[in-house]
Amino acid sequence: MLKGEEPAWKRIEFIERYKEVDPKDVPAILKELDRLKIEKSELAAQLEKAQALLQTHLEIEKEKDTIHEAEIRKLQLQLKSANNRIDELVKLADFRAKSYKEMMAKGAGPFQAYDEGADDFSEISESDIHVGENTFDLLVSECEFDELVVRKILEGKVLDLNGLATVLAVDFYNHDTQTSNVCEGLRPAYNFQLAYRVSVDENLIQYMENESLKVEIYATVGSELVLLGTAYAPYRELLIKNYDVQFGTSAIVSINSIVYGERKSDIVGVLKLKMRMRHPISETLRMIKEKEELMREAPQADNIFLDPTLKSRRLIVQVQKAVLSDSKLQTFAFFKFYNLKDVVTQTIPSAEPLFNHVSTLEVPQNESVKAYLKNEYLEFVIFDDSQPLKSQTKTGVPHDIVGKTKVRLSALLNDETIDQVLPILSLRGGNVGSLHVKIYWYDSDPTKISVTAKESNLTNMWDETMTRNIASTLASKGQTVETAFRMFDADEDGLISFEEFKWGILRTFRVRVPEDEVNLYWNRFKLTNGKLSKEEFYMKFAPYLSDDSNLQVTKNILKDLDHKNKLSQINRLLDMNTEKLTGKISSGNFVVSTFS
Repeated sequence: MLKGEEPAWKRIEFIERYKEVDPKDVPAILKELDRLKIEKSELAAQLEKAQALLQTHLEIEKEKDTIHEAEIRKLQLQLKSANNRIDELVKLADFRAKSYKEMMAKGAGPFQAYDEGADDFSEISESDIHVGENTFDLLVSECEFDELVVRKILEGKVLDLNGLATVLAVDFYNHDTQTSNVCEGLRPAYNFQLAYRVSVDENLIQYMENESLKVEIYATVGSELVLLGTAYAPYRELLIKNYDVQFGTSAIVSINSIVYGERKSDIVGVLKLKMRMRHPISETLRMIKEKEELMREAPQADNIFLDPTLKSRRLIVQVQKAVLSDSKLQTFAFFKFYNLKDVVTQTIPSAEPLFNHVSTLEVPQNESVKAYLKNEYLEFVIFDDSQPLKSQTKTGVPHDIVGKTKVRLSALLNDETIDQVLPILSLRGGNVGSLHVKIYWYDSDPTKISVTAKESNLTNMWDETMTRNIASTLASKGQTVETAFRMFDADEDGLISFEEFKWGILRTFRVRVPEDEVNLYWNRFKLTNGKLSKEEFYMKFAPYLSDDSNLQVTKNILKDLDHKNKLSQINRLLDMNTEKLTGKISSGNFVVSTFS
């Protein structure tokens, strides 16, 4: 703005210019101010009221939005639950279709409707049944639920019980759990049929004498499965009926089994089922019973180690071959029997050294040696000759020791030949390979096996079968020998107690073995203060389970024995026992194992 020019605001026409106030007009102005105050206060009150109404309206709208969002979330959850149930039903349908196809592929007929007649069980062609095999047929017809008990268990999760959807889960022997189709209502008609292929042997008969068929009933609630109850149907009645039937026929057992809730006081309902063995087993039952009576009548024998006519006996120890994980080793084996001289094999630079070492030891015939054979192991130490002596790692482990293994010597008390592939364990406990050894008395006749030795062989066969059964179950659940030991060792003290072992076998891993056989199997271990050591556990199971480095261990030589060879050995044993009872064998030591 230049000097002398008007301010810009004076040139704006709509701005009210300030006028001088006449003193005579002051009362009028004050009166006007009072009027304006009254008028504006009413306007302010109206504005405040309008603002309050607007705020209330906004809060109402916000609350409506919250309710709408809650409804939307509820509908979304219902939709998700419905989709999950659809997925579940699709999976069940796929599983049933797969099971149906597998059964059809194996030669079984289609599922049949329930009927009181035996002909409604599915048929299977005789060409598919091998010697010693049979088919266990199970038919679950329907279940009648107690509405009040079911409503209490579900706690109102299902309002209309007429639309209650349930499914069965059946456990039989060493087979996988099977599930039925989904049925609805308080009296669902499952008409669920299963056909299990089984080997009729002493293990199966013992299982059926002591156990029951387990059927669990689940209710589908949204995406969840709720256990309503469990029904148990004992097999024993089936065995009793089949034992008494005429030759060439097979008995059928119909059972109305009570369904118990998790609390035994809750009786959920009654499940109707029937079962049978498709082919006659009466003769098999009679043979097993006669064999058990024969075993009970057989006298017990002592070992035949001490011969009063001899001062010593020659013992042959063969160290044949090792299989190791490291191909750069130059290995030799060392062992010391009793208090005799040290024995060292030749050094072989190979991952599979073929030692072919044979030692002949003069072993005294006395009580001290007898106690040594009964209670001790023969230990083999594998050395790496390429490493300097007495050199150690940072953790104090000698460089030159590849690993150790040992074998139980008690079989020598019965003039038996020890021929085993032993796992080699490093000093840290890992599996690093295997060693094949053979130990026997020089004056024993390998072709002439005494009755006592046969008994021990039969016992060893049972022990081998138990070990394989346990190991295969552990392997099927993804266990290595290291992880399995940690699973058994619940209190992490580095040892496995009997309670831990039994719980692990029957509960944790659910190995299909009778409880009394677990007790017998436990007594086969060499225990440390009444507990199973890690080393002993590895000795037993390492040949069948890979370690954490997935080292392939040499297969045990007993794996080459097929079922027919084992069966023939048992039959020869029964023949010899029959001769004994008829007086064709001279008196002497005579034992038959009661192990199945």
